[in-house]
Amino acid sequence: MAPIKPLSLKYKVKLAATAVIWITALFYLYGAVVHVYNILGLSGFDWYTTPLKWQVLDVAYLVIDIVVVVGLSLGWKAGFLAFYVAAISQIVLYTVINKTPTLKHNQLNAPL
Repeated sequence: MAPIKPLSLKYKVKLAATAVIWITALFYLYGAVVHVYNILGLSGFDWYTTPLKWQVLDVAYLVIDIVVVVGLSLGWKAGFLAFYVAAISQIVLYTVINKTPTLKHNQLNAPL
């Protein structure tokens, strides 16, 4: 019986990158399902009574998530571009544009 050759570093890196891409696609698939549940009213609130901004963002991120999943799984450049658009826009939405008041560190232990 011939000895088994060890895998080359190039092959290991390619295998790891492929695994990361598929795991990322699965997370975005989950995100798409969450948006569908929101739109169908299956996530615990009536979608039609939510602010229009939330409705628009749900639909927009559903489309982007689907493009990411399909694009990453098929190796399309558009999938990678959609991933970066989704990731960067969500970071901007939740940090730079976020108008939700947050507690300061000294407010956490403030007496009532």
